[in-house]
Amino acid sequence: MKHLNSKYEEIFQSSPIGILFFDKEGKLVDANNSALEIFAVPSLDNIKGANLFDNSIIKSKKDKLVKNGLIKFQTSLNSDYIKKSGFYPPTHIERLFIDYTISITDSGYLVQIQDITHQEDLRSSQQMLENMLENFPGVVFWKDSNSVYLGCNKNFSNGAGLKDPSEIIGKTDYELPWEKTEAEKYRIDDQQVMASEMPKLHIIETQLQSDGNILWFDTNKIPLFDQEHNVIGILGVSNDITQLKEVEQKLRQAQQYLEDQVEERTKELKSANMSLKINEKKFRELFDKANDMITLVELNEDGTYGKFIEVNDITSRKLGYSKKELLNMTLYDITAPECLLDVQKNNEELKNKMHTRFEVVHLTKDGKRIYIENNDHLFEMRGKKVVLAIARDVSLRKSMENEMNELIKELERSNEELQRFAYITSHDLQEPLRTIASFTQLLERRYKGKFDKDADEFMDFIVDAATRMRKMIQDLLEYSRVTTKGGEFKEFNSECVLKQVLDSLKTIIDENNAKITYDSLPIIFADEAQIGRVFQNLISNAIKYKKTDEPPKIHISSIKDDKNNEYIFSISDNGIGIEEQYFDRIFAIFQRLHTREEHEGTGIGLSVVKRIVERHEGRIWVESEHNNGSTFYFSIPVKNEGKLE
Repeated sequence: MKHLNSKYEEIFQSSPIGILFFDKEGKLVDANNSALEIFAVPSLDNIKGANLFDNSIIKSKKDKLVKNGLIKFQTSLNSDYIKKSGFYPPTHIERLFIDYTISITDSGYLVQIQDITHQEDLRSSQQMLENMLENFPGVVFWKDSNSVYLGCNKNFSNGAGLKDPSEIIGKTDYELPWEKTEAEKYRIDDQQVMASEMPKLHIIETQLQSDGNILWFDTNKIPLFDQEHNVIGILGVSNDITQLKEVEQKLRQAQQYLEDQVEERTKELKSANMSLKINEKKFRELFDKANDMITLVELNEDGTYGKFIEVNDITSRKLGYSKKELLNMTLYDITAPECLLDVQKNNEELKNKMHTRFEVVHLTKDGKRIYIENNDHLFEMRGKKVVLAIARDVSLRKSMENEMNELIKELERSNEELQRFAYITSHDLQEPLRTIASFTQLLERRYKGKFDKDADEFMDFIVDAATRMRKMIQDLLEYSRVTTKGGEFKEFNSECVLKQVLDSLKTIIDENNAKITYDSLPIIFADEAQIGRVFQNLISNAIKYKKTDEPPKIHISSIKDDKNNEYIFSISDNGIGIEEQYFDRIFAIFQRLHTREEHEGTGIGLSVVKRIVERHEGRIWVESEHNNGSTFYFSIPVKNEGKLE
């Protein structure tokens, strides 16, 4: 202190700023009490002799100090600098931050120091707070007691459309882009928090952002107090829950959808249940009132038929057992003994194909036999295999089948007799006729002219009648042999057969100047010889029944009828025609529309044609007008495998 004037000594010692004097070599000469307190040393002796430039920071700035005469900086206390003097600072000093001002004087160096540790702590705390607000994922704001904004973080200012959080200072919610109703609500919440001095948590609210979007926030507001615990404002922290709200909305929609679906399904189930009850009632009515016997049979574990589990009323009536009796019986109990093996065989088919159809004989309670056509279907019901059997009483049909079989046998016997008759006709009857005709002709040659004129005429009648009788017998024989002596069915070109027929009829065609044309004819499956006979008879008739003043014109054609799967042949002529009333009669055996003097023949030609066509499972008919020609049609089915043989 001796280097200071006495008038400055009091100032030196009482100055709150630490003051240290160093000589030109940098050695410590003096230090006031404030400096000793800052360094936390009891007396000057503890640090006297320390060198200014032992401090590495000051040493690094020496050139600048010498050049400018003054340097200022802030740094933490250099403990090593103190330790060199042999004094160690107290352990309670954890960290000191010193503000240095060093200047060059005439006698050396003047060092002024201030402990700014507290200021640095405040600065660090403020910086930490700013960093926290800057990185906080939510929204933070604070207001005074009048709901005037004092600050906010970046997230808040972005939503409010501000460039910097500092722009919020002094504004109210009415000056921000929120809706007026939103601003009113925010203010009411602020006042409630400050009035109650209690936090208001989880305020779910919307907020219109500067970009036009509406966000949802979960806001917590707490009151702010001064040192005297007076409310001076509020602090608000909000989290953006828009995505959560969207999820909630979707969940609500999904829940509503599910509820709607459940409601709809419930209605459907109620409706289905009602329909089920109605259907069950209808089923029961149909089940009990059906004309067929209907039963449900449960299969045993080995697959054999078990007991009846349901039977309808007609089953009881047909079999003569009560429903209670039948429910304690099995299919085997009502089956005729000779059918039991067939039942077992059908049971195996049922298990493999899930359905089977068979005929069986049931025995009634009084021993009567009932012929049954049975349809069985296998299905699962409540985890068990059940057979639905629909049985129809076919006893009447069986009786009719037996009668039909007897009739068939009778027809077969009649057919055999007819064939024997045809044989007799072709051999035994023709021989006497030949004898009568021969001897009559012999009498005519020997004695013609020796008797009177009547006798000669009578002999002519006998010869003519015998000849006609023989022709009729031959035609009848041909008619009977259409089915019994028919040829084998095969595929052939019907046009080729027609050409052969025309060759065989060439003489009669030429004699009558007949003009015959034909279209392309198909390949058919039939008896070739008989189809040739059909063509021959129809063409011969067309020539025979020509007009007297006009030569015959005949055309043969065919079409395929896909609908009926058949070929339809037509033979058209320009002859005398047929009146409609005779359309059916002309196909009957030995039926004639003209006298023998007008046209020769026995009247069997069209009958043979009809019988041949019917043998081929075809049809024959005529379209005609009197004196305006006729068209005869006949059909031959298109070949189907297994149909024509």
